[in-house]
Amino acid sequence: MPVNGNLTKINLPFSPAVSKFQRPGFGNGRLYISTSNGNILAYGSPVAQPLDCTSPVSFGSVAIGSTKTVTITCTANIPITTLTGFTLGKSIFQVSNSSLPTGSIKEGASFSFPGTFNLTNYNPNAGSTSSPEATPGIQTTSISIGTVNGVAGYSSSQPVTFTGVSISSVPFIEMNPLQVVFDSIVVGSAAAETGSSSTFILTNAGLGPMTITGLAWTNGAVTTGVQFNVTTIKDAQNVSVTAFDANGYFTASNMPTVGTVLQGGTSITVEVNFDSSIPASYFTALIIYSDGGEAYTLFTGTASTSPYAVLSYSNSEGGWTTIPDCPDGCTNEIAFADSLV
Repeated sequence: MPVNGNLTKINLPFSPAVSKFQRPGFGNGRLYISTSNGNILAYGSPVAQPLDCTSPVSFGSVAIGSTKTVTITCTANIPITTLTGFTLGKSIFQVSNSSLPTGSIKEGASFSFPGTFNLTNYNPNAGSTSSPEATPGIQTTSISIGTVNGVAGYSSSQPVTFTGVSISSVPFIEMNPLQVVFDSIVVGSAAAETGSSSTFILTNAGLGPMTITGLAWTNGAVTTGVQFNVTTIKDAQNVSVTAFDANGYFTASNMPTVGTVLQGGTSITVEVNFDSSIPASYFTALIIYSDGGEAYTLFTGTASTSPYAVLSYSNSEGGWTTIPDCPDGCTNEIAFADSLV
């Protein structure tokens, strides 16, 4: 238990049980839970920070292939004996130990160091290990500044959060979600007349215009399966739709055609539909090719018959006997042997 800000050591002869579903308590930088025999367990570590640093550090938007540097300033909350260096998260964010001051730092004194969001060696569609790929989007990490403190009770590691947005100066294709799961349809029901509907989003995450160069589908592996060009068919309402499977179970009403151009940063929401009168489970994959790369989305759907109930009774030998269907309103009598209660 806490005594003057410290923890009292409790020597227990066994590990006490912790009550299920209990709510932990928080205080003094620690987590407290009670045990079934009335003891209190406390967990935690020093959380007082030795430095007050600029955090989070935002680098804004940086084009893939370029770099941006900002200055981070820290102020000592306590006397610091020495700084031991940085611990990094992602390699696209960079700092240097040589930028840290050497020697002791007085309480209240400030120092600064540069941080870099470095995307110079990355490409949106790399294709090689010597030039790794960087996907457009939000990038974030946390670096830590190691400290040797002149006062006890403070953390020996000061975290600083870095965040930035990597953008592509050339077109870059994205499709979301990766998998579209359609609601199951019941064959013959009123709701099944129009099938099951959903959407996916096609995006040009780059800055330059993107041209669609191909549309294909496969019911095998995306990378090694046989691919087929999408086709245009008529749906049940005699409307032209794009089919991306052999039988037209999966279709889209507003699929962009080959040659469609998406300007940088724009998206298209594609309306898709699943419909089948044959009970089974189905799947297909739609692949879109462009001058900004290629992307794919999986589609899965299930068609089933209407549910029906089956009544059975135990035969006392480990099996079950089905009570026959009686649509004419007759009454079935089931003879049960006498039993002792």
